[in-house]
Amino acid sequence: MLLHHIHIKSFDPTASADWWSEAFGLVVESDEVRPEGDRFVRCIGENGIPVFFSGPRSGEHLEPAVPAARVGLEHIGFHSDEITTDIDRLVGMGATLVSVPERLASGKVIAFLHTPDGVRVELIQP
Repeated sequence: MLLHHIHIKSFDPTASADWWSEAFGLVVESDEVRPEGDRFVRCIGENGIPVFFSGPRSGEHLEPAVPAARVGLEHIGFHSDEITTDIDRLVGMGATLVSVPERLASGKVIAFLHTPDGVRVELIQP
């Protein structure tokens, strides 16, 4: 099986899609309100993987996101050639640095951020 898509829930899916598009090069393909009452924004990543953003459906209550590790979607990982530069750029765009860059025994450097819409992101520099 292959990864089909990533779906992110947000209180403001249009703003989230705009932020992710600027931060990670997604391209917005469509932005609509579905019959269920939620705004649904379809994006595509540079590697062709679709990323969807949606708000609450009519009558649906969403709990706010937390930056800590948790059960469920733990994080989304992104390759970075310049992790410090990317951290500075994303923090400048409103992300919060959750853990400073750490060099693993493998030599990779990783860091975690919390996006403005509450998604935990890992940057990985080989």
